[in-house]
Amino acid sequence: MRAAVYCRLSKAPKVGDSSTNPRSSLDRQEQDGRRIAAEQGWDVVAVFREIVPASDPFKARKEWTQLLELIEAKEVDAVILWMEDRANRHVVTAAELVKVCKEAGVSRIVLPSYEYDLTDPEDEAKFYGEAVRAQQEIARMKKRIRRMQLELAENGHLALRAAERIRFRLLVRSRSKR
Repeated sequence: MRAAVYCRLSKAPKVGDSSTNPRSSLDRQEQDGRRIAAEQGWDVVAVFREIVPASDPFKARKEWTQLLELIEAKEVDAVILWMEDRANRHVVTAAELVKVCKEAGVSRIVLPSYEYDLTDPEDEAKFYGEAVRAQQEIARMKKRIRRMQLELAENGHLALRAAERIRFRLLVRSRSKR
């Protein structure tokens, strides 16, 4: 069987942050993917690596697009991911992957911890469930970050963009009327 390995890191560390090396995270994901393929006796025909957020399903992701094109061309029989959220953090992109896989006859999405069989409706639903959980996690994180930014702005510690300033002023006015 022919397998493709997809590796993704959400964002690169900030300049000067030596605590994490984005390459080492991607390297670990690739190593785990290659190990899975070797254990199954599969040939790795392609490895896709990128540093890009997956929380926005409409943001261009070059390596992701190339993976989907490889699947559509029926050049792989299985897709290996480190975790579901490395592929997507939105049910839209999860559905896109499942659709492309099913149309191309690819029924296996394999992780170190689980092997999804897309011919099994329960496994397909489980894959979507993981995407929904990841999407919820992103939504909660955005709320926490936004709240922190508003608090910093209220205390004069954060410069806001024009649209954010307008929203912030409206929020402050609505709070002061209470």
